[in-house]
Amino acid sequence: MTGKIELSVNISVEWRRSAMWGMCPTATVGALLTEDGVTVRRDRGSGHASGCGYDKLSAAVDEAMRELPLWQTFLMWRGFKHTYASIPYNGSDRTLYGLKRCDYGWEMNANACGMETIIDIFTANGFTMTSHSGDAYDFYHFERVVPRSFLKLI
Repeated sequence: MTGKIELSVNISVEWRRSAMWGMCPTATVGALLTEDGVTVRRDRGSGHASGCGYDKLSAAVDEAMRELPLWQTFLMWRGFKHTYASIPYNGSDRTLYGLKRCDYGWEMNANACGMETIIDIFTANGFTMTSHSGDAYDFYHFERVVPRSFLKLI
């Protein structure tokens, strides 16, 4: 196959009330890599957060993202963008908040940093986002076309 290769990430968050901690999120994240609409790889992860005094949404999402080998591969890919300069209308060459440099590439460490931090990481790397939310759920969908060089890492 020589067609379009797409990477998409769906983040679904369900909020439940805890008698002690208030509303607590459980995030389910799915990553899908397709070539011409045919699934090449599919990963799934989940995370939960409770307690108080920090951003529980990003903590649950960060925990779930760590379970996705496809996302970890994307962080190691040489085409991964790690600075704010990759975000439209932002000329800074500072490293994106929520990323940590490792020997093998980058690690996402956006635990309790706010969902905006995670959205910035996706946006800097050319993903388009759609989202919606309700009283007890949040949903985010990110997708982008990736070059064949990424497919060779899988």
